[in-house]
Amino acid sequence: MFERFSRTARAIVSDAVATAAEQGDAKVGPAHLLLTLARAGGTGARILADAGITPAMLADPPTGPAGLNDRELRALRAVGIDTDALFRRLEEAFGPQALTPPAEPAPPKRRGRLGGPFDARAKKVLELSLRETIAAGHTSIDSAHILLALLRQCLPEPAASVLAEHGLTYDHARDRTRELLDEAA
Repeated sequence: MFERFSRTARAIVSDAVATAAEQGDAKVGPAHLLLTLARAGGTGARILADAGITPAMLADPPTGPAGLNDRELRALRAVGIDTDALFRRLEEAFGPQALTPPAEPAPPKRRGRLGGPFDARAKKVLELSLRETIAAGHTSIDSAHILLALLRQCLPEPAASVLAEHGLTYDHARDRTRELLDEAA
């Protein structure tokens, strides 16, 4: 299947592997693919940029206590929860490590069709990108096809929120992909 990927799409996949490793993640997930897609240039990055989405918006924000990101902490505070007091009381009751998420065990090694460092959702995104290419009548998998596949999959937070906040939907991205790729042809 990888022989059908354009040069940009191949770079996205290989850069996603490097990004996951830099972030200390055991597997490449959809968020890694989306972040490297936004950085890579090409049609998919142009669609994101046209929607006002930058790579910095898609980077995982630093996590706070209990693995919550800034958006989640703000949401708790918005409904009147004093997060500092809450976390302090939890640590007093359950110990200082109570808010530290447990380490995820390493998944068993299995050989799948795509194998390697990709989690199941990232593998599905890569498979769907081929389907998007075929459905559009194109011959090679472009970064925009990966973006469409990502939009069809359930993206993890905060990436899903960023795309939703900027109004980037599957239908809009599909129409824009056809427009841009037809212009290029």
